[in-house]
Amino acid sequence: HHDLMLTGFFAQVQVVPHKTEDENVIDVVVNVVEQQTYLVSIAPAFDSTEGLIGVGILADRNFLGTGVYVSTFARLSSLKQTFDLTVSEPRFLDTHIVLTGGLHRREISYPAFRVRSDIGGDVRISVPIPLTGEPTGVYVGGGIGVEYGGVVLYDTRKNDPFTGPKLDLAHADALLPSGTFRNPVSLSLAWDKRDNLLLPRNGIYAAVSSTYAGPFTLSGLDFIDSGAQLKLFWSPIFNITLKSNTDVGRIFNPAGGDVPVTDRYF
Repeated sequence: HHDLMLTGFFAQVQVVPHKTEDENVIDVVVNVVEQQTYLVSIAPAFDSTEGLIGVGILADRNFLGTGVYVSTFARLSSLKQTFDLTVSEPRFLDTHIVLTGGLHRREISYPAFRVRSDIGGDVRISVPIPLTGEPTGVYVGGGIGVEYGGVVLYDTRKNDPFTGPKLDLAHADALLPSGTFRNPVSLSLAWDKRDNLLLPRNGIYAAVSSTYAGPFTLSGLDFIDSGAQLKLFWSPIFNITLKSNTDVGRIFNPAGGDVPVTDRYF
């Protein structure tokens, strides 16, 4: 019952035992009620800082009945234009290993410059500890990524931050990298005791992670980004779920000097 509910495919699971002629043998009938696995949403929104925002989501947690999770996410506004495609196999090689791949393109505008990822992708893996036997909720993860892009300065002479030509950044400081590869590698350790991976109502999720990019990954940027996350879920009465999410992090340049603006916290 617990493992079936964790898949997120079922709204209800009922296990009913039945006696047999052999008193040492019991048949078990499992009755399930499936829940909708796909999501289609195109919705406008408004934010006082970002203005009018268009958000589009197309996702399926059980793509063509394979159990594979596929999602596309697009966000369009005057300050942010992002597109993400994610494909995840939650039962890689018939185990509890989760294998995820993604592609993205992002452009985010700030008052003096914009950060653009012309193209990027990554592959991530999450392995339960132990791999076999009773699950403990402990997972070790890792990932590698490749991304090309950087900073684009506005052409203030035309007073047009969105259509002005790109300025020459060949001799700019490392603070404003342009036309470079950003190739991070990451490691993570997580403890997941939520009662449902998709719609948790009770439980705890805690994780620590670290990401490195530099000469060892053939990256044009140098940084180490470490962080921790804690999520709490509690449903005391009336199906009301109280949630909290806490994130802490620190980023620095292991080679000394400034952290590129493409990877700072904003």
